Amino acid sequence: MYILLSGFFFAVMMVFVKLAGPLPSMQKALFRNIIALVAALMILRRSKTRFTWKREDFPILLLRGLAGTIGLVANFYAVDHLILSDATILNKLAPFSVIIFSRIFLKEKITPIQILLVFGAFLGASLVVKPSFSNTDLFPYLIGLLGGISAGAAYTCIRELGNRKMPAPVIVAHLIRASVPTTSPLCIFTFG
Repeated sequence: MYILLSGFFFAVMMVFVKLAGPLPSMQKALFRNIIALVAALMILRRSKTRFTWKREDFPILLLRGLAGTIGLVANFYAVDHLILSDATILNKLAPFSVIIFSRIFLKEKITPIQILLVFGAFLGASLVVKPSFSNTDLFPYLIGLLGGISAGAAYTCIRELGNRKMPAPVIVAHLIRASVPTTSPLCIFTFG
C-alpha cells in the first residue's frame, strides 16, 4: 500500500512541478527540498534516531547526496522542458540503472532476464528520445536521461547504506541536508 501511495504522490509532485510554470528548475528543487527537510527532521525526531554516521560511510552518503541532487534537478528540468509523459519515462530508467550500478559497485549478480530488461528499457528510452540531428530538443531529453541514471546511482548508494545498517531516516535526511546547500547558491543566479 505504501509503495502505491509513494508512486501516486511522486506522480502528483511531477504534475505540480509542471504546473508551477516558468520558475527555474533549481528553485523548484530547492523549495521541494526545504519542505522535505522539515518532513525528514520530523521523522528523525519522532523515530528518536540520531543524525550520525560512521566515518567510512561518509563517501557513500556524499555520493548519494550528489547523485540524488543531480537526479532531482535533472528530472525537474526535463519535466519543465518536455511533455510530462516523456520526462516521466526517462526518470523511470532509475531502477534499470540500479541493476547496472549494483553489478559494477556492489558485485551483485545479474540474471539474463535482467540484462534483457535493461537492454529493452534503454532501447525504449531511445525511442522516446528519438536521437537524430533533426531533433532540436535533444538537450532536455539527455538531461532527463541523466536524471534517471543519477537517481539509479543514488538508489544504489541507499542499498549499500542499508546493507551497512544505516537507519532509513538518516539516509533520507542526509540527501536533503546535502541537497539544500547545493541548490541554494545556484538559486541566487536563477532567482526571478
